[in-house]
Amino acid sequence: MSYLELVANLVGRVRRESHDGKTFLVAPAVSIVPGVLSGSKGALYYPPDEIARNVTAWDGTPIVVYHPMQDGLHVSASDPGIYDQQGVGYLRQSRILNGGRLGHELWFDEAKLSAVDNALPSIARILPRLLKGRPIELSTGLFTDNEEAPMNAHFNGRGYTHIARNYRPDHLAILPDQVGACSIRDGCGVLVNKGGPTANVWSDAAREAAKRARQASAKANKHPTPGFNPFRSEADKKKLARMSGDDHLEAAALHKAAARANDAAANAIIHKNTGRLSVEELARVRDHEGQAGTHRTAAKEHKKAARLKGATENSSTTNCACGGTCGKCQAANAADRDERGRFAGGDPALASASKASAYAASASSKSNPDSQSVADAARTSSARAEKASMASFAAAGGHGRAMLSHQNAVASHREASVAAGETGNPDAQSDHLEAMRQHLAAAASHRSRVGVRNADDPQCPT
Repeated sequence: MSYLELVANLVGRVRRESHDGKTFLVAPAVSIVPGVLSGSKGALYYPPDEIARNVTAWDGTPIVVYHPMQDGLHVSASDPGIYDQQGVGYLRQSRILNGGRLGHELWFDEAKLSAVDNALPSIARILPRLLKGRPIELSTGLFTDNEEAPMNAHFNGRGYTHIARNYRPDHLAILPDQVGACSIRDGCGVLVNKGGPTANVWSDAAREAAKRARQASAKANKHPTPGFNPFRSEADKKKLARMSGDDHLEAAALHKAAARANDAAANAIIHKNTGRLSVEELARVRDHEGQAGTHRTAAKEHKKAARLKGATENSSTTNCACGGTCGKCQAANAADRDERGRFAGGDPALASASKASAYAASASSKSNPDSQSVADAARTSSARAEKASMASFAAAGGHGRAMLSHQNAVASHREASVAAGETGNPDAQSDHLEAMRQHLAAAASHRSRVGVRNADDPQCPT
């Protein structure tokens, strides 16, 4: 018998329910898909018939924040005191979905979740991301019997040495600041239970960008992030204590690189698409955007820790004080611009403008007749703003005109968002709000360069 941990994603909007005098936030999720999945025991094959066996055993399984550990060892969520400290809810409505995937409803006790959240650093808090439909990682803790597989066994191109059988669930862990192995692309996550794995929506460019983002995130997450975290493992505490100032600067650079890679992956999905983004594509865009934001925050925490240990960016071997004139800095900046601009036309304002247009198109497609006209007007405004961004580098005063165009688009989407809310269309309202945020980002980017023809002058890598 083996104890395993599988990791999946939680993303999407939730609903509120009352039960036994308590308020719960309920979100649909997929925890296991048939195939070869990575876990704490390596790559194992999960056959569909085993996943479908005794599905109701998952109902009532506790949801905890992080895997429960004591003295550096994994323990059961049913051990005394574990749920009181880390528990935030339980599973209900476990069932087999099409494609043989294991689905559940996750019932989060809002009061307990809020209490646990208060002990987490701000970048790792769960409740705000749940309410906003932002990505959160899940990890399934279960016991299995692992049967030795035939020599050179493969499934869909992935090798495995054992077959996982006879599943006994112990808990479902929320991993607020870690990256999942079983992703939306694999068919795991919330709001993907209308179909199977959705890898076919990717272009080759988007697939490659997502791969680079995963690799960059994995490198960055090898370093524990500073800050208060009551659930930090003893190993990470020791590793954090051993980190020097230059180690923190190196970690900050890795997190910034991971943020750029996730931005590029989000842009790749948007630029691949010529019209409306599907629910799955929007979820993936938000997933990468959420990861990018988490990495930027982690980079700031590492830079703060470096300063506390007496290190400065100019003391690091990966930084210099040349003012951006040396060949090393110019090469680093060229690589940075290439990564940011691979799918976004070389400029963050263009990336934000493109995202805004995609959200505007999605909102328009979801609008009901009572709000369709104002949604279409907002979409037209987004298209004009994107066109203004594309033209902003070609003529004097272009950034100023683009800034005003994006500000007008913000006003249009604000009106459309109100209309969508008044007509009972939360999905369209959410997309209008996202479009507003992207237009605000584009307007700010153009504002910072009013009167500047070329904003890509080299700077020291930080």
